[in-house]
Amino acid sequence: HDDPLPFMAIYQPRVIAFYKSAGAIGQRTLDMWQRGWFCENQTLQPGYHTFKCPLKAIFAEHMVRQEHKWEDIDPLTQMLCEDHGKFFNFKRDDGTAFTGHFPEHTYKDWEEWTEFKSTFEIIEVKGTDHMSIKADKRFKQVVFDTLEEAIKLWSVGDAT
Repeated sequence: HDDPLPFMAIYQPRVIAFYKSAGAIGQRTLDMWQRGWFCENQTLQPGYHTFKCPLKAIFAEHMVRQEHKWEDIDPLTQMLCEDHGKFFNFKRDDGTAFTGHFPEHTYKDWEEWTEFKSTFEIIEVKGTDHMSIKADKRFKQVVFDTLEEAIKLWSVGDAT
């Protein structure tokens, strides 16, 4: 937690290269990646906290269906799985490993994180991965529509 450089040098070498070359922006980038890593790995049971707003689970198609036979995984990814640097990435007893972010089956449990269970939705953004989803038109539309719905809920509460 306190010294991200050795960890990121292995897991995100491009982030370290940017950190070393970009001054304050590089530091901000390193901090962002480190916080993201904490979020991905410090998982809590669904329902530990309940959001008082709508919740959408949005995933990139190519990041959730990443089940592979161990022998089909490249040596670097095998090493990362053996190190178990990500919560869901490790070699299983059956000789397979998940190499994405969150397995698809985990998303349905996210409904327990919101009071708005009737509006909870799981949305797959086809043809995207961890990086390309951010530029996807459908992804942006879902995010902005959801934010607009939340703002309307706040406005209703203020009018009473």
